[in-house]
Amino acid sequence: MVKALPSGAVVRIKDVARIDLGAQNYSVQAEFNGKSAAAVAIDQLPGSNVIDTMKAAKALMEQAKQRFPDDIDYTVALDSTAAVTAGFEEILTTLWQAMVLVLLVVFAGPERPTP
Repeated sequence: MVKALPSGAVVRIKDVARIDLGAQNYSVQAEFNGKSAAAVAIDQLPGSNVIDTMKAAKALMEQAKQRFPDDIDYTVALDSTAAVTAGFEEILTTLWQAMVLVLLVVFAGPERPTP
């Protein structure tokens, strides 16, 4: 549903667009660890938070897994948020080290003569 009008009428996606379920490219074949696989690519929308997007995708896959047959599982083959998270951790470590150094200079530095 796209919009509900005050009159009770409803505008649905099928009223304003054509909807197809299909592959963007049918020439791609996926394998994982030497076995046939279905590849699902998730693209981040401009302006969205990549970490939140990945958390939501993982949560969605966990919900979907409950409906998978017993012999089917999923794996996250590429998680680009690992680099982002590591970068945040490095920034926080550097900030903490800088704060400690500033405090050392301010409180343990050489005495200044009083005017």
